[in-house]
Amino acid sequence: MRTILILLLGLLVAACAVQYRWYKEGAAKAEVDAAREECRTESRSYGFLDFPQRSTRVPTARGERYSSMTVTTATREADIFNDCMRAKGFVLVPEKK
Repeated sequence: MRTILILLLGLLVAACAVQYRWYKEGAAKAEVDAAREECRTESRSYGFLDFPQRSTRVPTARGERYSSMTVTTATREADIFNDCMRAKGFVLVPEKK
């Protein structure tokens, strides 16, 4: 019963979460998609430069598994992606419901 309540609470929180999108006045969907793809490619190519690839233990419900991407690397890639989008004139805005 407790598990069901926790799952329902998680679904409720997820349903109420605000979604964001990249916006630039006058930009068509194709331009937004192209900018996202360019920035995604750029972030993946620079994301590993500052941090060596190494195996990291990641705790899971069944013990530990190994991942070659550290949290720091993922954060760095996200920062590069966001900086790239902003440099192209985009801003993050809440989705309209």
